[in-house]
Amino acid sequence: KSTPVPYRSGTVSEMTTANKFRGNNMVSSNNQILAFFNKTRKLLERKRKELADKEERGDLFNVFKILRLSTAEVRTHSTFIAELLNPHGSHGMGTAPLQLFLDTVFKRKIIPLDNIKFASVKTEKSTGEIDMQYTHGGQIDIIISSGKSAIIIENKIDAQDQFRQLVRYNNYGKEHFEQYSLIYLTKYGVEATKGSVTDDKGRSLVANRDYLLVSYKEHILPWLEGCVKMAGRKTKVRESIKQYYELIKEITFPMAMDNELQDLMIKNIELVKMLNDNLSGLYGVLISDVIPKIFEKIANDLGLVFENKEFGKSDHYAFFYRKEWKHAAIAIGKDGRETRYYISVQGRDGILDIDTNSQLVLKSLGNQSGRYWPFGYKYLPEEIAVIESVGAASIILSDNPESNFESMIRNAIAAILKEINNLDDRQAFSMLGIKQDQ
Repeated sequence: KSTPVPYRSGTVSEMTTANKFRGNNMVSSNNQILAFFNKTRKLLERKRKELADKEERGDLFNVFKILRLSTAEVRTHSTFIAELLNPHGSHGMGTAPLQLFLDTVFKRKIIPLDNIKFASVKTEKSTGEIDMQYTHGGQIDIIISSGKSAIIIENKIDAQDQFRQLVRYNNYGKEHFEQYSLIYLTKYGVEATKGSVTDDKGRSLVANRDYLLVSYKEHILPWLEGCVKMAGRKTKVRESIKQYYELIKEITFPMAMDNELQDLMIKNIELVKMLNDNLSGLYGVLISDVIPKIFEKIANDLGLVFENKEFGKSDHYAFFYRKEWKHAAIAIGKDGRETRYYISVQGRDGILDIDTNSQLVLKSLGNQSGRYWPFGYKYLPEEIAVIESVGAASIILSDNPESNFESMIRNAIAAILKEINNLDDRQAFSMLGIKQDQ
């Protein structure tokens, strides 16, 4: 488990931006902002529940990600794709996946491949050592051959193009087959670099004339969907393809936006732009104005003293304590390493001078103790742990009493107080910085 680091460099937000933020038209649009944040919060809450349901059903289990093979081009992608394309592969579907691939990639164009029933599919096909002109040699990621015809596939997930790489593979195709097609497979169907397609005489291969642009997004994903359907009752095959499909979907849509969220943002595009232009100011207002007021209300309700030690600045905290506590306080501060906020019991004016024999970790804090946190610490709930985020802001500004920022903080402090109340005198004296003879 990670341990929080006292935040010692920089400020949590730009207070000058916050002052600017207070004066612009964002304030006059307060109701509109709250409504937008509430709709966003409810949508995120529902998505979190859907994610939790997926986790419970085991839908998030993916062997490729578990084995950290997500971007391993040869070991994962070329190998898996080649096995599906192989008419004699272990999938037991014969030529169907290969035929579907050809239909998906070439559509109604002439397919440069003889009888696919006798097609051979290989990965890492050696074409010999690379010569001094870099016009011959190398290893082809995937090659599908049948008689005097072939399809040569150069597979790129994240790797960079090699010097004259497509030139070398194109020359191999010309010299070994009567008809062939060179495919450049990437996430989004981009063209190869100039260095890869230009030969030693300055001549360049042209995209979609000399080599075909194919993408995981536009071609591989729909092909995999078709393979899942044709797998039918072949459970192991079907589920393996499904997992690979989910992996490709994640790789090609890393920032895919939920349709509902997209619609919400489109309908509030001016507000979204305004928020985006003023996010740092919004966070500044939350930390300097909104959150301290929430903290003060919680302290009053729980009979505590609230002390704002410039919460939000480096190495400062919000303290909650009873009047009889001489040195200690329940503190909320920021982990300077991970930008998450945590709650702990610690000294108000420095490190607590405690009787180490009485040191204990509170169950309500639940993590290991440290020099600054002798009684443990606990990160705030995931939804609000990073206060300077849109998700946390929506909760802080929420009007839902069951799932808003105030109730989360109140519950966390109340749990610590309850545990302190049940400590014996020696433990309590040690924790609260009070010596027995005082």
